[in-house]
Amino acid sequence: MAAVTVSKNGKFALVTAEQGVFVYSIGNSGVLTLLPGAPVGAGTGPNGISIDSTDSFVYVVNGGSGNVSGFLFSDQTGILTSVAGSPFNAGPYAAGIATSPVPKK
Repeated sequence: MAAVTVSKNGKFALVTAEQGVFVYSIGNSGVLTLLPGAPVGAGTGPNGISIDSTDSFVYVVNGGSGNVSGFLFSDQTGILTSVAGSPFNAGPYAAGIATSPVPKK
């Protein structure tokens, strides 16, 4: 396991591992249930994961392949769908990732 994050609505835990991204639903009692279709493929050596502030996008940084995999994320079903053009080049030192909300004016 390389990284873990939880959706903003608290319904899903996403875990990166060498095989890709594993998505778990979080039950009311805290029980994790692996969703069908896991793992979702990412690049080589995923070592960071982040969900944007709207629970709409998930980004996985892949240190082994030097890129970032982008996914549309359904905060109601936990389904990940690859973003067009993904993965995106990040260079040879790709490690860790964070997202930030868009500043309000």
